[in-house]
Amino acid sequence: MRPAIRKTAFRALIVPLAAALLLGAQPAAQAAAHQPAHQPARRPAHKPAAFPLPDGFQPEGIAIGPGPHAYFGSRATGDVYQADLRTGEGSVISKGPGTPTLGLKTDGHGRLFAAGGTGGDARVIDLRTGAVLKSYRLATGAAFVNDVILMGDAAYFTDSANPVLYKLPLGRGGALPAEAVSS
Repeated sequence: MRPAIRKTAFRALIVPLAAALLLGAQPAAQAAAHQPAHQPARRPAHKPAAFPLPDGFQPEGIAIGPGPHAYFGSRATGDVYQADLRTGEGSVISKGPGTPTLGLKTDGHGRLFAAGGTGGDARVIDLRTGAVLKSYRLATGAAFVNDVILMGDAAYFTDSANPVLYKLPLGRGGALPAEAVSS
């Protein structure tokens, strides 16, 4: 897909989805039915029409929450951008390593797990400070670490260029491991 079309398609699909997830996509009539008779029904919250990203950002991955925030990864630089879903305003909270940041997931410990694409790596970022808590070399040579999922006591990363699944076994209280395990 061409970059201009991709950006337009991204905004057309993701912005309403993110707002619906944040605001609890509930029909107005249904929401009004749950209001006590003596209180007026709430007006729908204003939803931003767009998220103005930095020039050349090339958004790819997206994660929602905690709170009213969305996180976008840059295919160009690996930067991570945090946007307020209520206002559309935001900023880069973590500078990238110069390689892509693709799949993203947040956890209950205030961390963002980021797949590093052709960099063959994964990073765990503190959402409060933007600091990289830990970086993992998952592959050497040709790699495309594309996506991440958090399940149980581990983070799993896919590699679209290799038949492997990388695992970060999380310790007690979500402690980050020294290194990843491949299968």
